[in-house]
Amino acid sequence: MESRYLGDGKGRVLREEGRAAENVYIQKMERERMEKMKQKAEKERTAGEKATASEKKPEGLQQG
Repeated sequence: MESRYLGDGKGRVLREEGRAAENVYIQKMERERMEKMKQKAEKERTAGEKATASEKKPEGLQQG
């Protein structure tokens, strides 16, 4: 006798739906991770620009 997952052949469909849902979740998490990395890089770039600007200010004050 052959045993089936649910007896009516829907087992494969359910497994595929579960796999699809998992893939969607993984893609969502990857997008969020990439967005966080992008924001972190932007903050670091902005902080670097501010540090560069603050280093230039004392020089300007000494001349003035």
